Amino acid sequence: MFNAPAFCEDYNIPFVRKREFTNIYCPMCGRRGYGGIHITGKYSCWKCGGHYLSTVIMHLLNIRKVEAEQIIADYELSNAFLGIHKTSGAGVKSIELIGDTPRNIHRRYLKKRGFDPDYLIKKYGITGTMHYPSDYTYRIIIPIFQGDKLVSYQGRDITGEATLRYRALPPEQSVIHYKQTLYGEQFADRSQIAVVEGVFDQWRMGDGFVAAYGTALTKYQLKRLARYDRVYFLFDPGAGHKALQYARELSALRHGIEVEYIDLELPVGIDPGDLSETEAKKIRRELNFV
Repeated sequence: MFNAPAFCEDYNIPFVRKREFTNIYCPMCGRRGYGGIHITGKYSCWKCGGHYLSTVIMHLLNIRKVEAEQIIADYELSNAFLGIHKTSGAGVKSIELIGDTPRNIHRRYLKKRGFDPDYLIKKYGITGTMHYPSDYTYRIIIPIFQGDKLVSYQGRDITGEATLRYRALPPEQSVIHYKQTLYGEQFADRSQIAVVEGVFDQWRMGDGFVAAYGTALTKYQLKRLARYDRVYFLFDPGAGHKALQYARELSALRHGIEVEYIDLELPVGIDPGDLSETEAKKIRRELNFV
């Protein structure tokens, strides 16, 4: 079951809910038709016909397939939650982090990616799973905080065999849905902030940088960014147009905010998380993150 109303509200997509359908302008035929997302996740437009939901979300948010599939997983809710138009859990006050101290298999994965496991354990509180129920087997568990409160977590697959590289805690089980947060914000000050896509990017770039978990920002994330005087976007190659879109939206939320897109001119397939420590430090100095 797909919670389409919550998805549309979180991503600022105009919709009309009618019984078991959430009707939107069809992104597949250029808003010339209306499409309906059924609670089962099936999509159909009166003008251009049926499409995979992942394809529709890719066109709606201008994102990659892997991000669209993650969003579908995020908004898969049980029948009891289909009528709830908010992404935080219903009455969830606290959660417990799953996993144990990362084992050798997790450490080898992190070292291969160029990270110090002990540093990540100490600073970010990551854990690791081996055999675990549901889809959290063989993952690095990444706690997500709002301030100093644990509100959700993600699991990063280390096998390369999982359908979803990142598996997020479902909204109804979270204190706050992770897309209402900016990962690493507890280490930022109030003058400026830099936005990268993924958690590994944030780990590489360090304090003052936050991960938006992809290039599709929710209204909650934009409101959090609007509190800062200066916002930099350092998205992966090819996503500069998204940064320009968010610059316009942030300017509408707060007069006088400075927003800049930094094109790192990285090759396709390389993102900030792949940079060396030396390269990351150079960028930090240039942006005055000291």
